[in-house]
Amino acid sequence: MFQVQDEIARAVVDALRLKLLPEQHLTPAHRTTSTQAYELFLLGQSVFRNHRRDDYERALALFERALALDPGYAAAHAGLAGALSAFADFAGEAALVADGKRQALASAERAVALAPDLADGYTIRGQLRYRYDWDHWQPAEQDYRRALELDPHKTEALCGYALVLYNRGSLDDALVLVRRATDNDPLSVLAWAFMGGVLHRAGRDVEARAAFARALQINPNAGVTRLLLGETELDQGNAQAALEHYRHAGPGHSQYGIALAQYSLGHASAALAALEELKEKFAAGFAFQIAQVHAWRGETDAAFEWLDRAYAQHDSGLLRIWRDARVRSLHGDPRYAALLRRLNYPEE
Repeated sequence: MFQVQDEIARAVVDALRLKLLPEQHLTPAHRTTSTQAYELFLLGQSVFRNHRRDDYERALALFERALALDPGYAAAHAGLAGALSAFADFAGEAALVADGKRQALASAERAVALAPDLADGYTIRGQLRYRYDWDHWQPAEQDYRRALELDPHKTEALCGYALVLYNRGSLDDALVLVRRATDNDPLSVLAWAFMGGVLHRAGRDVEARAAFARALQINPNAGVTRLLLGETELDQGNAQAALEHYRHAGPGHSQYGIALAQYSLGHASAALAALEELKEKFAAGFAFQIAQVHAWRGETDAAFEWLDRAYAQHDSGLLRIWRDARVRSLHGDPRYAALLRRLNYPEE
């Protein structure tokens, strides 16, 4: 298949008499001659997009198998980096989380080194830099911009860069990017779910619900859609509807959402049980979510205790804190303003 692709590409070049620069090459975008490795890569991508713990683990194994067949497969290194990072959040200890993130960054760097003109490596490296290098966000944005220069239709780059803008409050710019993503890839659950989240933050909830409905139509099992829909329902005072979505959000996210929704419903014992399970099983990777639950319950000191822990652990969820409805009760506290400064966010 790849040999035929190369022959077609060469024929097109000859026909048009294009003069390529010395550094340009006509090679398949994903750079592997192994059809089996390519198939494993595609399977890994498909599984990863369910955005659940078990699927991250399955994707990790598939990318590793692809790399065993072709160690120089740049796109598979990028896929491995994403799976390593996502799966690390579910590790039982903070040291294991940090180690998983380091391995992920090494894989991303390897992808860029192997294929400096392929968008995949820059996309995942930008994500990792943004989430874990809080003092220097510019390199992350540079990576996203470079990825989009190389591939303006790269869904993951468009959504990743949109998330950066979303978390920093640039909702209009974020919406432009996710609209591009849905136009280019109308079957991307991530793009539709992110669009729903941005529209909700912008107060355009009718449009947000339509975007979420499209995401659910494509894949009813995608955890990211259930999580964002749960938060939307909760913000609108629909705690029972939020609870149903949270129950399908996947490990970690389900306990977090159930703790919020059950508290809003006045079910104190169920809310506390979900919070305790979240702490027992997922404290190493979900410190920010635990802080959100305490803030939602009005437990200010406990919320700041977990926010400090999230900061120390470089919990990427902490980047969502600015204007997050679940921590609104903390806004008047000087500790909140101090945390925003440490994260290089503008104060409320």
